[in-house]
Amino acid sequence: MTTRFFDPRPQMCDANGNPISGAKLYTYRAGTSSAFATYSDSALTVANSNPIVFNSEGRPPNDIFFAAANYRLILTDASDVVIWTADPVDGATTDLSNSLLTVTGTADAIILTAAFVSSTYQAGQILRFIATSTPTSTTPSVNWNGLGAKTIVESDGGPLPTGTWGNGSLVEIIYDGTNFRKLMPVATVNYSPILVNGGLDIWQASTSLAIAAGVTATASIYSADQWCMETSANQACVVSQQAGTGTARFRVRVQRNSGQTGVVALRFQQPLEVWECVKMRGRVMTVSFTGRAGANFSGTLSVKLLCGTGTEGRRTNAAPYTNETSPLSQSITLTTTDTRYSGTSTAVAATTTQASLVFEWTPSGTAGAADWFEVQEVTLDFAGAAVPAVREPYQQTLARCQRFYEGGRVGIAGYAGAPGGPGAAPTQFKVTKRDLPTITPGAADISINIATAGFDTVTSEACRYAVTATAAGSFTAYQAWTASARL
Repeated sequence: MTTRFFDPRPQMCDANGNPISGAKLYTYRAGTSSAFATYSDSALTVANSNPIVFNSEGRPPNDIFFAAANYRLILTDASDVVIWTADPVDGATTDLSNSLLTVTGTADAIILTAAFVSSTYQAGQILRFIATSTPTSTTPSVNWNGLGAKTIVESDGGPLPTGTWGNGSLVEIIYDGTNFRKLMPVATVNYSPILVNGGLDIWQASTSLAIAAGVTATASIYSADQWCMETSANQACVVSQQAGTGTARFRVRVQRNSGQTGVVALRFQQPLEVWECVKMRGRVMTVSFTGRAGANFSGTLSVKLLCGTGTEGRRTNAAPYTNETSPLSQSITLTTTDTRYSGTSTAVAATTTQASLVFEWTPSGTAGAADWFEVQEVTLDFAGAAVPAVREPYQQTLARCQRFYEGGRVGIAGYAGAPGGPGAAPTQFKVTKRDLPTITPGAADISINIATAGFDTVTSEACRYAVTATAAGSFTAYQAWTASARL
């Protein structure tokens, strides 16, 4: 590699070619009157005086190195009479693409500093840093080397979800001329979400369930799969399927019956298995959902992540979780217009074995005709991961629901040689249940030759339907059933 020789200590001369003894070179940020240093070494560690005072030969006392910035330069004589002004003057270029910057400030007002400097932000400029905290705002800002705060937005220009990155995450942002857009961490598509049926697509039991007053969560009623309801005195409700909006096919409505006067908290919740609890340990979680309220909605709605250290299952008024904590508890001000809400938790305890995502409604006064709230597209994800509602394939959601609950119908036909002759028909479940299920018989169509019928063998994979004949001859029977291994 070869380089052209240039004078590292140029001589300043007047119009007649005579050296200017005692000339002064003032250095500023381009376009401003803010003093801006030059340096006597290429590492930019030793700043020159400002102004730089030239000797009797019109030469600077040492080398002059520019930072990665644009300068405004003013040369004067020894009496500060201006000889010339140059603005802008390009400084040295510095590759920013592989630099990790020093982080200070707060989670939502980040300050970045570096050894190199610049007078302006440049479109296409990329900054990288290791985050020291998790943002709680949807509009965090960054201020690089004192050039002013700029909002950080999503890669598509939209607002960031809260908790978009965690402490210790590698963050990469690019300046678009107005804001910095997030390049990393990349939101990952989550096709195995923590919540089961968060999109409220599956309703195996019923699409409209009347919930009596005083239904405790030990007997709480499931409506949309994996979502159950708890009420107290004078709080009869209806939980029903409603048409969704946007990309959601369905939503759930929780409605207090008109005239009901109970004002104790109602809970619409999804309890989580211990496996999901373990995945959340030590992690910051983000809850997101779309919600709205009826014209007579009363009281307050809160979304909570309740955790404990006991046996997995539902959280009840009568039996809070063991060593219960609430890493997320956020009040929501619903309106009659669909709005996307989100909230970020503190870190989930490292010993968590119980958890439930709870919509808690504390009503007030006597219920009117439209005293309800609705939610759709509910997500519970690790902070910094996929917060937008990402719908897994329908069959995958159905299979996850059937692991807890499934319905079917079994038929049997045969011939008994004498009274008491047995017959049996096995039924294989579509999905292996999470635990030994409870089989509940439904509607039946039994011939006159059958004395007794029932399910006498149950495993997590199958059940067996058995009959006993009353007389010799043919017999037939059809029996509906449900198998429940719900929490």
